[in-house]
Amino acid sequence: MPDWIAALAAACDKRPQKEVAAAINYSNAVVHAVLRRNYPGAMAKVEARVRLLLITTSVTCPLYGMEIPARRCLETQDAPPSTASLMAANRARICGACPSAKPKKEDAHGL
Repeated sequence: MPDWIAALAAACDKRPQKEVAAAINYSNAVVHAVLRRNYPGAMAKVEARVRLLLITTSVTCPLYGMEIPARRCLETQDAPPSTASLMAANRARICGACPSAKPKKEDAHGL
């Protein structure tokens, strides 16, 4: 079993699956399907969220130049494009090259 699925299962053992699903911003049905290894969607995206939000607590951010909470990393990546500042304008380029970046393509690898 991949380590990230083990981490997801362990989180579900400690608290209700519905809470774990909300914590990674997915539905309870998706978490259930992932744990049963029959999720037809983009597993890489679920994996990225589990790794970032359940396994990792903070990341070194090249955009901010410091350690930030993993949740803030994900929120920064999910923010809409902006030209409000030079940092905001460069966000897509900098975040896209970061090792903590979410997968770009629908990449459903087998489990």
